[in-house]
Amino acid sequence: ATQAESIRKLTEKYNVEYIGIDATGLGVGVFQLVRSFYPAARDIRYTPEMKTAMVLKAKDVIRRGCLEYDVSATDITSSFMAIRKTMTSSGRSATYEASR
Repeated sequence: ATQAESIRKLTEKYNVEYIGIDATGLGVGVFQLVRSFYPAARDIRYTPEMKTAMVLKAKDVIRRGCLEYDVSATDITSSFMAIRKTMTSSGRSATYEASR
């Protein structure tokens, strides 16, 4: 509920054009709350293939020196460092997860 309230405040402060929320696992509750005040919000369901594509794209962007952010934004660095490759629960494919 706290995350949804923070998002609501941002929609009141800024001209928000798109909201996409991870609706897998615990994110489904946040998505439902946000959708109640921002009906255009989109749910995103991350598959192992989608996660792999995002990780590879991020690595490419970083390797090419195309990602810049303020050095004081340590939360961004921590978020990238928390991502780990692991196996899905079925053990059939690799995926990525972050401990938070």
